[in-house]
Amino acid sequence: MGNRGIEFLLDLYENNPSYDNNYVKGERRSRERNRKMKQNRKLKNRYLLLDELLYESKPLTLTPNQYRLVKDLIYDFNNRFKELHKQASEETIILAFIFFVKKVEDSRTKVTNWKVCKEYGLTDHVFEIILCRLTLGFMERCPIVPREYGKSDHEVLVREGKR
Repeated sequence: MGNRGIEFLLDLYENNPSYDNNYVKGERRSRERNRKMKQNRKLKNRYLLLDELLYESKPLTLTPNQYRLVKDLIYDFNNRFKELHKQASEETIILAFIFFVKKVEDSRTKVTNWKVCKEYGLTDHVFEIILCRLTLGFMERCPIVPREYGKSDHEVLVREGKR
């Protein structure tokens, strides 16, 4: 507002005939804008949860690329977070993202060996469900489309070993 005083604003609201309907441009937000603001708040909160989880369990360290991948997963599934597991908390789902990235690098990583996983209820079963639905989400975006190899039949390709 800068140099404009309170008197200017009172005059704007009370004495201007174009504002008779108690509406000032920019005062109300559209439903779309409110929805986007709510999504951004959720995203920022989830990023904070990620940082808290990493701070809480010191031995659980991520490289900068792994950290970026976890943030990308949170961003990608921000609108569908609860679809990954309806009963799991947001912390549990974020932990599943972290351990997904850790398992890609080292397949010997076990979820049940970590205290933080027991604390937030990330079991092997919950981890498996989240990973399956994560994979399903990726497959929905990039479906596998069967290709036709000329006029050959599938059985012919299998018999001749050309598939």
